Amino acid sequence: LPQQLILLLGFAGQTHFSDVDGDGRPDLVVATLRPDLIDILGSKGKEKIEIELLVYLNRKGTFSKQPDFRRTLKIKVAGFKNISTRKLARFFGDLTKDGTAELLVQDRPEKLNVFLTKKNRDGTIQVFDRPLATFEMHEKAHVISSSPNDAGKPYIVALEGNLIRYLRLSR
Repeated sequence: LPQQLILLLGFAGQTHFSDVDGDGRPDLVVATLRPDLIDILGSKGKEKIEIELLVYLNRKGTFSKQPDFRRTLKIKVAGFKNISTRKLARFFGDLTKDGTAELLVQDRPEKLNVFLTKKNRDGTIQVFDRPLATFEMHEKAHVISSSPNDAGKPYIVALEGNLIRYLRLSR
């Protein structure tokens, strides 16, 4: 893994490594929350907060200086239990077989959206604006998804108490 300093605006959370661009190297995925939004989390009047999802691609031993992907997510705060420990956005599987992992976003406690992605000629990642699919689930469900490098079909599992929902995605 590259060892370098990356400056972020805001508080970093849900940081993990994932091979987003399909080159076999772990890319850095970070969700950030602006410091001025911390007060909003404690107030009852605000329905949504904005979290910025950033991806820094691994360029053969160094991460990009600027994010190769940036997307603002509007997250419905009301109803989320343990929002700080939930993985609100993650890359998983490759539905289109173009080498780029698709994006799974949980922007509400009871909803998952699957967004298709593609790698641009300049190497940056683009996510389509409209979700390919939306899945309803119980608001307390625990979500598990395939990793970007899984050889089989991409899947999503939602554990809802005694109920297990298995969603296998294919194109």
